[in-house]
Amino acid sequence: MAVCTAIQKCAGAPPMESITLLQAIVRPTKSTQQEEKTALIQAVIGVKYASYEEWRSLLKPYILKISPLSRTSFHMFQGLFDMKPEERRVNEDMLVNDIANHQLSRNLLCQIFTRVTIIMFTFDWNRATKQAKSSMKRQAYLLSQGLSLADVQEMSQDEIKQRIKSEALSFKYFKNQHEHEVTARNRFFQLWQRIGASALFEPIWSIQNMKNKRRAHLHQAYLDMVQGRNGHAAPLLDNGSNALALTHQCYKHVLLCLCRAIGGAEFSDAIQDFLALEQGKTIHDSQAGPQPTSEGDSASTSTQD
Repeated sequence: MAVCTAIQKCAGAPPMESITLLQAIVRPTKSTQQEEKTALIQAVIGVKYASYEEWRSLLKPYILKISPLSRTSFHMFQGLFDMKPEERRVNEDMLVNDIANHQLSRNLLCQIFTRVTIIMFTFDWNRATKQAKSSMKRQAYLLSQGLSLADVQEMSQDEIKQRIKSEALSFKYFKNQHEHEVTARNRFFQLWQRIGASALFEPIWSIQNMKNKRRAHLHQAYLDMVQGRNGHAAPLLDNGSNALALTHQCYKHVLLCLCRAIGGAEFSDAIQDFLALEQGKTIHDSQAGPQPTSEGDSASTSTQD
């Protein structure tokens, strides 16, 4: 596949600048295939090391200050009516951009939080027994019908099964949709295990995109490529080590900088705790390879968690 060949050739290429990565995150392309290709190339070549202070400076326009629906924001909006046209235009433009950046920041944090939760769910789901999965599906269905978790937990298994039996057609449709959702989550989980931390903040790896059956064969080809399977050569550096094993480490640093600058220390600490859990481990965490020794500016230079 041409895309895989292009990605393989990028191994050992100079790492990108931090601003280039940020632009790819906040202004993705409209072409799904091009965006996937770009995201995988970025995962292979890595990004130059930048300190937290440098990342915070780059992210300054996106750091959450006030809510678009806060009283302060409304006062700013109301004040526009008292301004002269030339003054008002500048302030209107500033307010529009501030609100758009705020929304982008919230979406990025929600995206990271959602994908971390999906990883944890998939990790636990794949270790559950068939009986446990069936029970979980029934409970999930009842929750989708408006029952609270407390209500469901108070029901006996016989009561749950009787309710499901009386709503068989509705449950069948729910179960089919749930299976598609779990399939998409498994695709993302596999991708996370192969490319690591960048899967959490690259917009293209959304669960919605993972549900697209037409792209499933491409997705599998990408996994084959990074694993070096089915005739694909894994992206290797000159010393023979997998390029992704090193860039994963630098992207963990980028991820934590993004979380801390936009979401605060508490959010960043929670993500760091996740990365330390078994659910947060990727195949790269256990791969042998040269380790960075200083805070340089190469793709394989990173901070350790």
